Amino acid sequence: MKPSASISPTSKFCSSATRTATTAPASALVKKLTGAKYFVMDADVQVVESGGKADFQYGAEPDMLYPPAHVDRVLHDGDTVRLGGSVLTAHLTAGHTRGTTTWTMDETEGGRILHVVIVGSPNVNPGTSWLATRLIRK
Repeated sequence: MKPSASISPTSKFCSSATRTATTAPASALVKKLTGAKYFVMDADVQVVESGGKADFQYGAEPDMLYPPAHVDRVLHDGDTVRLGGSVLTAHLTAGHTRGTTTWTMDETEGGRILHVVIVGSPNVNPGTSWLATRLIRK
């Protein structure tokens, strides 16, 4: 069984789907302003905590760096996060970054179970390791 974290409905957590200079800079600010816990896929932790300096592709470019953010929980493929009555599952979908995270969850609406996917990123950056796409079936 994969590790799971339970968070009360009034708790806060943030998890950027990708860790690039366009999304990661806000993470440190969101943590500071809200007190949210930051959850990051294992392959992107070093990049986030270095403010982008450890990024194999953009780390040498000063205009691509951002304020470092402490990661409160390291995610691994298949880990779950319980938020109130919902269970979100983190999926490693490397491509945009090495640790791009796609989330899935089930929600009930009108008596039907809906399988929800929150896509990490549809595009692939050069040099990232693309993992084979897989269908998620229930």
